[in-house]
Amino acid sequence: MENPDRERAVKWLPVDDLPHSPCHVWRVRTDNDFEAVVEGRFVRDDRTLQIQFVGLERISATNDMLGNMGMTVKDKSALPMLDDDSYRWPTIRIENSEWVGLFLDDCQHFVLLSLECTVEVVARCASARWLAAATPAEG
Repeated sequence: MENPDRERAVKWLPVDDLPHSPCHVWRVRTDNDFEAVVEGRFVRDDRTLQIQFVGLERISATNDMLGNMGMTVKDKSALPMLDDDSYRWPTIRIENSEWVGLFLDDCQHFVLLSLECTVEVVARCASARWLAAATPAEG
């Protein structure tokens, strides 16, 4: 029987129409109000996903393709995969996170994986939206 208190990685759908493809790269911006904005572009999708984290307690960004080294999750083999099993799911929430145990109970632990980097966030909440695709300049 599985230990219910064990840290567990689950697929997180910040938007209903998240592509089932890897993210190229995540770009991170933070400010002095304990907020962070992370933007990512996905393979075969022209839109940019913007995720805003509020009540930021901890953030870590590493130049670590698909979370192989820098991620705090202990059992990396348990990370959810994309449908074709070639890549790990790009947006993950960690249940029973040891990181969250270090902070307040009302925080959540998120992991964002891309083909270039890994971003881990502990924050009170997250909201996401698609930014419109950039259109070529008319000339």
